[in-house]
Amino acid sequence: MRKVIGGFAAGVVAVMAVLAAAEDRKPADPVKPPEEVWLEGEVIDLTSYLKDGSCGKDHWKMAKAHIKAGTPAALRTFDGKLYVITPYNNEGFEPLQRGGEQVRMKAMVYERDGVKCAVAKDVKKLPPDYKPGDDGGDRGHNGGGGGGAKMGGK
Repeated sequence: MRKVIGGFAAGVVAVMAVLAAAEDRKPADPVKPPEEVWLEGEVIDLTSYLKDGSCGKDHWKMAKAHIKAGTPAALRTFDGKLYVITPYNNEGFEPLQRGGEQVRMKAMVYERDGVKCAVAKDVKKLPPDYKPGDDGGDRGHNGGGGGGAKMGGK
């Protein structure tokens, strides 16, 4: 009888633990549909930036080397947003060649659970002295010059 009661008690404890764990989990954020946007900012190596804030002119050589070695890359927009640069199929590899540079890129942006990734479609290097909002001649898009401006007509 002791074995039966002990087994029953262990089963109750196990079920309660599973239910408590299930209750603690929050449901995943709903998936947002991808958006085609223009983004402007600096291509950074994500690990150095998250670790100690490394970016900018003093870090561009290291960013290039880190990204070439396989460190994840991100675009840090001029308004401080981060987009993980994610090549997909045959698209989106060009920003990985531009570590430490300021760029303007047209990209498909995907977001899930608060993480944003960008698959680049078109990338242009910006001049080193570029400031957000500068026309810089050929903007090539319909939208503002800061973080991410939605494409016209989408």
